[in-house]
Amino acid sequence: MSDLLGGALYRLHQASFQHWFSHPQLPHPNGVLWHEGELLVANWGEGMNNDFSTQTPGTLYRLSIQSETLTPLATGYQLGNLDGIVADGNRLYASDWISGELYRLENNERRKVLQLQAGLADIGGSGNRVIYAPMMMDDQVVAWKMPL
Repeated sequence: MSDLLGGALYRLHQASFQHWFSHPQLPHPNGVLWHEGELLVANWGEGMNNDFSTQTPGTLYRLSIQSETLTPLATGYQLGNLDGIVADGNRLYASDWISGELYRLENNERRKVLQLQAGLADIGGSGNRVIYAPMMMDDQVVAWKMPL
């Protein structure tokens, strides 16, 4: 579980949440996804303002559980105010809450695949290759078939 404002990741251990990981490169961890043996962590950004905008856009990281090594994904470097992550095979999708942009990261490329309104929140995926996206400012959930 991530704590956006507290800057930490927590884990459930013996029926309680315990502080597990924090790092200076990850001041505002947000979306998390277990993928290919590592934890993907979407950082909101750095230098957060009162309106939740940031001075520096957030980066998508891989976190090795065994070594607790944090590595930025090249295609996810300073991508946006990151909220959610979905995997579809070797494709990753990441949402930017502030801009409403949905990105696809694949084959060392990143591409904006949708431009929506602000509030594109924690996207989720399902086995039937659908991305579900809560639009927080519009009080609705929308869905798209992958790949986008």
